[in-house]
Amino acid sequence: MLLAFLMIFVSVVLYSAPYKVLVYHIKKGDNYYKLSKRFNVSIPILMDWNPHLNPWLLPLGAKLYIPQPSGVVHVVKRGDTLWDISHAYFTDLDALAKVNGIERKNILHIGEKIFIPESLFCSVANRNRPFIWPTYGYITSGFGWRTNPITHRGIEFHRGIDIGAPMGTPIFASRSGIVKLARNNGAYGLCVMIKSGKYVNAYGHLSRIDVVRGEYVRRGQLIGRVGSTGRSTGPHLYFEVWVYGRRYDPLHYLPKTKIMYATDSDNKSVGGAK
Repeated sequence: MLLAFLMIFVSVVLYSAPYKVLVYHIKKGDNYYKLSKRFNVSIPILMDWNPHLNPWLLPLGAKLYIPQPSGVVHVVKRGDTLWDISHAYFTDLDALAKVNGIERKNILHIGEKIFIPESLFCSVANRNRPFIWPTYGYITSGFGWRTNPITHRGIEFHRGIDIGAPMGTPIFASRSGIVKLARNNGAYGLCVMIKSGKYVNAYGHLSRIDVVRGEYVRRGQLIGRVGSTGRSTGPHLYFEVWVYGRRYDPLHYLPKTKIMYATDSDNKSVGGAK
């Protein structure tokens, strides 16, 4: 009997999920700041798990999903590998495999859930420059003059860069600062702007915003998800760097990387931007 009990116990320890999700019912006086402190989960993670709730007016009795520990779940899609997931979160492949109790070479199955703790976000990002890359993907349009991607006629000046990535790819704060804007912003679509001293970063065309205006966010913190809102021809992140109110080429500030420029034949649906 004792041996059987020990075998069951060891089995539970080895195969238990690396996270759990609490279901909390909103009470009078609750807000994201208080709940963040109470459950040791960041506001962006709370917002990412609860896109159905208005962060400024949490309805009494509504269900709030709270991951323990703080982090997100990636549901495996066709073709996903652990390598892909680790790169999307700029995290260490071995650490991610260890958290989920799997081998790094394991074949993932469609619908399988991979947990990425918030503590691993951007853990391998290059922090030797003023900024880190806000999302992982391909640069589909650089800073400068280009043909209009919507009409394919005329020349326009592109004041940022487009990073093509699958819908829902996480977006991280490139630099710590205060959120000055987090809403729909015309051609930018769903947009976040973060101010840090002389710098302002703009993140456009999001599918989801995970921060609120006035919030302080750290470099590498989740702020939203890649989308195609606003003036856009496909899922990508539009990223701007402002210095004292003037826009500059973001590549002058971002770390050197192996992210490659995509050609038209690579992905015709990606591109277009504010």
